[in-house]
Amino acid sequence: MTISKTFPALCVAAGAALRGQPVPAHLHTAVTVTTVDYHGNPRTGGGDPLSAQLQCIGAGDKAGGDGPPVTVRDNDDGTYTLEFTPTATGTHQLSVWIFDRPVKDSPFDIQATMTFYYRRQKYQLSPMDSRAMLPHSHVSYL
Repeated sequence: MTISKTFPALCVAAGAALRGQPVPAHLHTAVTVTTVDYHGNPRTGGGDPLSAQLQCIGAGDKAGGDGPPVTVRDNDDGTYTLEFTPTATGTHQLSVWIFDRPVKDSPFDIQATMTFYYRRQKYQLSPMDSRAMLPHSHVSYL
């Protein structure tokens, strides 16, 4: 049994992908979840059972299916980092739960495109070169 004062309905997820900014398909994307207790005070430790799922809801031939896996990293400071790589363009939906209850505003719509900006330069990816163009460590949407 896990005992925690974390209150999922007040916990927030943040990142460029959740502010309506399109993310590049086939490149690493990250979202941060900040946990709070039932009084709204920030949590300072980890250990909560946080889970996440990315689904393709309007992504061409993959629409309606499960999206790529979402890796959850506990930062042990009250925050969690969710990492995923959209494998198709279009609309995806990210659902985030703590104790099987959704965090505030979950699920989130995310748009994946073949266009992105890196160091103020615009890049247009094609399915053939998108994985090889830049290493994942160079482009991260936080």
